[in-house]
Amino acid sequence: MGETRRLEGLGQLGFDFQLTKSTGVPARSQGNEAEVFLAADPCELFVGAQRLDAYLREVGLGWVLRLAGLLRELDLSALIGRYQPTGRRAFHPCTLLGLIVYGIVNRQWSLRELEGLARREVGAWWLCGGHQPDHSTIGKFIVLHSEVLTDEFFVTLVKHLVARMRLRPTLTAGDGTIIDAAACRFRLLRVEAAQQAAQELAAQAAAAPDDAELKRKAALARVAARLGEQRRTRRRAYEGKTAEVRVSLQEPEAVNQRTKDNMRRLAYKPVVLANADKLIVGQRVEPSNEILAIEPMIEQHRAVFGSMPPTLLLDGGFNRNTLWGALVERGIDVLCPTGRTDGDGELLPKIAVFAL
Repeated sequence: MGETRRLEGLGQLGFDFQLTKSTGVPARSQGNEAEVFLAADPCELFVGAQRLDAYLREVGLGWVLRLAGLLRELDLSALIGRYQPTGRRAFHPCTLLGLIVYGIVNRQWSLRELEGLARREVGAWWLCGGHQPDHSTIGKFIVLHSEVLTDEFFVTLVKHLVARMRLRPTLTAGDGTIIDAAACRFRLLRVEAAQQAAQELAAQAAAAPDDAELKRKAALARVAARLGEQRRTRRRAYEGKTAEVRVSLQEPEAVNQRTKDNMRRLAYKPVVLANADKLIVGQRVEPSNEILAIEPMIEQHRAVFGSMPPTLLLDGGFNRNTLWGALVERGIDVLCPTGRTDGDGELLPKIAVFAL
């Protein structure tokens, strides 16, 4: 006689008489939004016989419900206004923003990783209302709203969360990493070649004023030529007249630098400030020097809380006397390990502590 097993949680579901909306549930789009965006109602999702929101609370993911509620309170009119009322219905901006934030919390932020979360993670199911946007859709969303998703939008979002959660300035830590650019380093051009390409593309764009793509390429080429000349001037000031610089016409701001796997690629250095409440309160992307991100992020913190962080923790990569002076002038206590020379060649102590 074969082995008999019982499958739990597969009984007949109820007839929805008890399915009431719970706190933090994204409501259905109303009015004209219902014609533009796909409906996303996670109350219709179940894990076995248990409704998804009840399951999330049971397994310790109640914060996902609170996150969904906070996102629905945001003023997303600037994002919603980018969509046309005709054509296929799109994912609501709240759906994709929720997925991106959920990915950041789970340290998965590539487009492919976000697509995977939408397919397999129960928290992402709730935030997406059961939809499963693929990586290309998420990428198009980011590109479509690139002009709206600015530092000002970030500050407004964090300020809303801080007020809603009644948070105060606390111990804050900063750190950076390095991420690859999309452009290929084997297509880099010397500054002279970039300048010539900028002139040629400008002439082509002038001859075809209705070609938007040509205008975009010409604008990028102008930026590449300008940044290339600036970088070459700075490098030659340190290394001499023979120092050479190459730039990318596709991503002019990306810098050919050594990444974490010890390979040289076109890359950027994103940096964040996070406080003791595990909230990102500052963000910045620099081409190659993460130290330059600290002061703008401190200003973001001030815009959110109305004050500077009381104490700032940094790793040894931020060890520069010029940065210490700027932070001390702002009245910020700084703790940073050093044990190596700064940019001026001065040997610093093992622990740099600047307390006022």
